[in-house]
Order: sequence, then C-alpha cells, then structure tokens
Amino acid sequence: MRRALTPLALAAVAVATALSPAAAASSVTVNCDSGGSQFVCTVGYSGASNATIRWYLNGSALPWLNDTSSTGRISCTGGQGFTVSATVTDANGPATGSASYYCNPGDWP
Repeated sequence: MRRALTPLALAAVAVATALSPAAAASSVTVNCDSGGSQFVCTVGYSGASNATIRWYLNGSALPWLNDTSSTGRISCTGGQGFTVSATVTDANGPATGSASYYCNPGDWP
C-alpha cells in the first residue's frame, strides 16, 4: 500500500505546483525628477529582459512610451501633483509600480 501512495502523492504535488499561479514580474520601481515644468521618469524592475512596459500618467495610458524604460521629458503644470505608474509584464504576469510627484516650475534638481 505504501508504494502505491508515494507515486500518487508525488503526482498530487506536481499537479498543485503546475496549477499554482506564477510570480509576476518582481518589484517595479518608478523614479521621477521634475524641473522647468517638465518631468522625466524611469522604471526599474527585475524579471525577464523581454518584458513589456506600459506607462500611465494620472491613470491615462501613454501608448507612445510602450516598451521604453524612460519617459523622456514631458511637460507638466508647475505646482500641480501627478502620479506616474508603469506596468511591467513578463512571462509570469504583470506587476505595477507608481509614484506621486510635484511638478517643479523651477530649476532641475
């Protein structure tokens, strides 16, 4: 009886492992700087190098930035806050990082 349970137990573990959700792209970090009523953000992440990147500003998609690791300089209204987020998707699924910043009308830091 014991021999019959061992292969069955191993099969159950294999099925459970196969059905467990895979970990998404690990941590995603968004960093921005602002000056001259503009901002620039970069995304950092660990995971597959062939991941896709999608950028959002205050919840609205920025499709022209798809798959770039930096936004380049984007105009913003001095004195107002904004939230930038990036969703990175690799073979294990999506992960999102975001940060809120102040649009600096003055000099770059």
